[in-house]
Amino acid sequence: MGPELALLVLLSAFSFFGGGRTHSRRFPAPLLLVLSAVIIFSLDGWLAFRQYQVWSMGGLTRFLLPDYHPGSNYFLFYSLTRIFAPHLISLGLAIVFLLVLRGINNKHNRQFFEDEEPYLAATSLFLSGHPGWIFYLVFLVGFYLLWHLLSRLGRRGRSERLPLYHLWANAGVVTVLMAHFWLSHTSFWSLLKI
Repeated sequence: MGPELALLVLLSAFSFFGGGRTHSRRFPAPLLLVLSAVIIFSLDGWLAFRQYQVWSMGGLTRFLLPDYHPGSNYFLFYSLTRIFAPHLISLGLAIVFLLVLRGINNKHNRQFFEDEEPYLAATSLFLSGHPGWIFYLVFLVGFYLLWHLLSRLGRRGRSERLPLYHLWANAGVVTVLMAHFWLSHTSFWSLLKI
């Protein structure tokens, strides 16, 4: 929860307070996703290194390392599936999400999103991790539909544009908190994990 939540809170503050749109136009939007990926994968690399150190000091676990058993790929497989895979999956989906949002926006003359908004969305999806991205999308769509319903009722059926600009990162914050305190303790979450 730690670094992902911290990055999402910063992203939320960046997009919500102090004229986030003005600041984000000065800050190249693609860097949001790239910097988040560099930070998260650097931390994943550190965790893999620490896991290697712990196993090398263990009695039986040292035999699972390539140093003691040439040709053994168990440590690499373990590191990939347990440490890196949740972020690799969410990064792949974030890139697809980014391309889809940019494609839709470009097709409709940029009427749906600000230029940096697809990057906010992709970064938030990436930081939600796997399987958190599923709940991120469900929460985002559910909240947006509820917001539309309440807005229509309040405006007596007249429609207005409700931008997602401030919702992308905030939905990520809520998703990460829900995952940490509730969802990760359910059997459904365990089924979705790698």
